[in-house]
Amino acid sequence: MTINWAQAVQLTSLLLATHSSGYGLCSDRLALHNVLLLSDRDTITRQWFRAWDFGRQYGPVVVTGSGLGFFGAALLDGVDSPGFSLNISAAVSMGLVVFYTVFYVFPVNDKLLAATQD
Repeated sequence: MTINWAQAVQLTSLLLATHSSGYGLCSDRLALHNVLLLSDRDTITRQWFRAWDFGRQYGPVVVTGSGLGFFGAALLDGVDSPGFSLNISAAVSMGLVVFYTVFYVFPVNDKLLAATQD
């Protein structure tokens, strides 16, 4: 049995991307939603910061790894492969997510955090 490494890398990248999306869904829509129902501002701020701080470190690494995986799968498949353009598109999309998050979302979150520490 031979292993198609391009497909293995592509599947791993897809799982990383799905995992990253699931983390965002769970932390933002489930956990933080329930925390916001509390009336204690300090607890709300502390829980938001905990999710944000973990995601700030974890998210870019997972998304970058996924993007590099799609890029690697494209190279392993070869330019003539029907999946080449899809893998390249996925890699570019992941790169744009990291760029947007680091340069647009993080500064907004930094300002929100600074406002709570006054």
